[in-house]
Amino acid sequence: MPNDMPAEPTKKTRGKTRGWIGAIAVTAVIALGNVAFWALPNQHERELPAVTEPLLGAAYSPFRPENDPKAGEEPTVDQVREDLALVATRFREIRTYSALGIQGAVPALARERGLKVTMGSWLDKDEAKNDREIEALVQGARRNPNVTRVLVGNEAILRADQTPEQIIARIRQVKSQVRQPVSTAEPWHVWLEHPELGRAADFLAVHILPYWEGLTVEQSIDHTVAMYNRLKRMYPGKPILVAEAGWPSDGRAFNKAVPSIAEEAKFIRQLVARAKKEGINFYLMEAFDQPWKRYDEGGVGAYWGYWNADRQPKFDLTGPVDPLPAWPAIALAAALIALPLNLTFLARRRDMSWTGRLSFVVLVQAAAALVAWVGYRFAVQYMDVSGAVAGGVLAVLMGMLVILLLSQTLEFVEVLFARGRRRPSEPVEAAPEGYRLPKVSIHVPAYNEPPEMMRETLVALSRLDYPDFEVLVIDNNTKDEAVWRPLERICAELGPRFRFFHVAPLEGFKAGALNYALRHTAEDSEVIAVIDADYVVSPDWLRKMTPHFADEKVGFVQSPQDHRDWQEHPFKTATNWEYAGFFDIGMVQRNDHDAIVQHGTMTMIRRKALESVGGWSEWCICEDTELGLRLMENGWSSVYSNHRFGWGVTPDSFMAYKKQRFRWAYGGMQIMRGHLGYILGRKRSALKPMQKYHFLAGWAGWAADALGLIIAVLSVLWGALAIAFPAIVELPSSLFVVPALAGFAIRTMHIIGLYQGRVNCTIGQRLGACLAGLSLSFTIGTAVLYGLITKHLPFFRTPKAENQPAVMQAFQMARAETILAVALVGVAIGISIVYAPFVESRFWVALMLLQAANYGSSLVMALIAALPARKTRAARKAAKAQLLAAKTGQHA
Repeated sequence: MPNDMPAEPTKKTRGKTRGWIGAIAVTAVIALGNVAFWALPNQHERELPAVTEPLLGAAYSPFRPENDPKAGEEPTVDQVREDLALVATRFREIRTYSALGIQGAVPALARERGLKVTMGSWLDKDEAKNDREIEALVQGARRNPNVTRVLVGNEAILRADQTPEQIIARIRQVKSQVRQPVSTAEPWHVWLEHPELGRAADFLAVHILPYWEGLTVEQSIDHTVAMYNRLKRMYPGKPILVAEAGWPSDGRAFNKAVPSIAEEAKFIRQLVARAKKEGINFYLMEAFDQPWKRYDEGGVGAYWGYWNADRQPKFDLTGPVDPLPAWPAIALAAALIALPLNLTFLARRRDMSWTGRLSFVVLVQAAAALVAWVGYRFAVQYMDVSGAVAGGVLAVLMGMLVILLLSQTLEFVEVLFARGRRRPSEPVEAAPEGYRLPKVSIHVPAYNEPPEMMRETLVALSRLDYPDFEVLVIDNNTKDEAVWRPLERICAELGPRFRFFHVAPLEGFKAGALNYALRHTAEDSEVIAVIDADYVVSPDWLRKMTPHFADEKVGFVQSPQDHRDWQEHPFKTATNWEYAGFFDIGMVQRNDHDAIVQHGTMTMIRRKALESVGGWSEWCICEDTELGLRLMENGWSSVYSNHRFGWGVTPDSFMAYKKQRFRWAYGGMQIMRGHLGYILGRKRSALKPMQKYHFLAGWAGWAADALGLIIAVLSVLWGALAIAFPAIVELPSSLFVVPALAGFAIRTMHIIGLYQGRVNCTIGQRLGACLAGLSLSFTIGTAVLYGLITKHLPFFRTPKAENQPAVMQAFQMARAETILAVALVGVAIGISIVYAPFVESRFWVALMLLQAANYGSSLVMALIAALPARKTRAARKAAKAQLLAAKTGQHA
């Protein structure tokens, strides 16, 4: 065969090629599904009547996005001329709302375009200003022959700015001075409720806006005609002008009324056809979108125009109407956002079944669609600086939630759909041939520990079935000699393997004690093992775990934490299984990528590795996890064996449980701040991509609770303002709620799915673990926030409630969480009342109630913890069995 002939592709190369081809094909199908998702609900409305003739009239407010009429800002005369030139292409008449300022000049400018004008005036509680309005109205009507009607006030009775008697007096005043017909503009029900108003007016200027009555477009056309005919019967012979009839193109759904461009087009085109048939004269509400109205009428008030605020038509009055004209661009953006991640994931994660891979990429595509939709909504919304800032903050929070959601989903599909374990690391039953078991130095740091508990720990260590080991007990800073002297005696009783050190003062907390022990370790010790003072170990621990160090690349070996007292109390049961979830699910998964979290008990470290990185870090309160990451940064590998070799005790109280988790989360933030440069690649290290990912994902898990806490507090503050000032402060879009609600769903699936597959516990124990995990959300959130802004662990005063009833003790331990939960429930109730007609408000109510349940779980756990212990016969039997297992090494 000639030397220049191409080499035959290897099996591995062919597999990779097929993998990429499959990934491209599936990604294309997902992208097409994304297009279909946007295309199917956005089919053309083809059966709408066409509008080919100019319409009778439109309500006209001349203000542009940069104008704030409340601050006296107005458009220029030239801008009004431009508006009226555009209006004249579609309408024959206009109506105005004030006779002062630039609006008073509109009739003269409209005459230049041949437009007739129904001239209006704005009356409120300021009677001096009202006098000026009426004077200008009269003068404008007299000077401009194109003024065909005059309106004294606009919805002044509806707003309770004027009484019917005041408006009637003003109507009579104006009628005596002008030749045009005079009326006032009010909604249809005001005319029905005040027949004396109709008798005083020359005609009825009626507002019929079915959106505000929560009707569908189809119902609205019939409703408009029905109200018109009702008024016609009540006022026979009286001319009726529907002075406002329209539909918003954007904003919140109000009961059955849904704002959209398509619905606005449908309403106008159907109303034009029906009005022509019924002989109804109406003015469209309105010519141009008016962004400033969102402060008076909520966000929907800005979107009633036929033209948008940039003077572009929103839709055609002939031909088909697209419900969402921009859907192709949104679909393309969503596809492009998801494409790189989906393609790479499908091609590279062939260790996972197609079910798992498809589940993940479909969720990625859904998340990309959400991001694209939010981006589009931002682009089309009318926002001032404050609105843009608030929306930007919410968008950032939502983006973070989406990332966290994808991270949690990835763990979910990895666990459930992996094709076996990448790095199975079982205990070693027999050391490799030729491998000499190294000497192990076991370090037991202690501070103010009960002597009887320590006796159990040390006696169990004395029973280790291992040829060469020593035990160093380092009591640091215990002041009471009656506590540490017995430990000294116990070590002396157990023989020369056991050495006791009492050191006071000693800086550096646990890390300082471990560094002290390292300096006093026997010269021939090759492995350092660490256990906590409460741990009772199995005799076969060292024998079955040290052989992993036969691999020279292994820097540390980890076994899971477990507990021996969890059967005594429902609180301890819940916390035990909450711990177990991490070791049976998260640690197993991380081990597949050599990215485990080192823990300060049941861990072993190669002495050479430990000394090569400088020992334990005394600046970090989670010195164990920090050491593990530092070892990985320096190229050392790790091993995790999900096999129980030791059992400690669970926290005795909810406060102790919270404090422990606060330390872990705070320490996690310390580690993140100290090592982020290595994770992000700004500093050189031996970290692999999946190691970096898992540490980032772990920190993100902590950050999720901080983010949830921020969202909860913002929900309370924003919701309270929205309740107190509904005309000024709106609830944010429900789009921002979707990732948060999805996060709750993923957490539930995590407990139901992953626990069922990986953690050997009952459904009741799974639910208890879920409750325990939720109860720590506030604690973790505050720890993360403190960890991001402080360098040292803050001091927290423990509420003193030992002599109070159990309920009061529980409340004291969960006081902040309970207050936040009550506030969330209160705001949710307020929103459900004030915003009852708005469909989107229900999403916010659901979110707040879920948040309240989340933080309320802390009070539930505190109440459970405050219950008196009831040690059942089964619990005592199980505890004895575990202690026997620790003595004999016969355990699962």
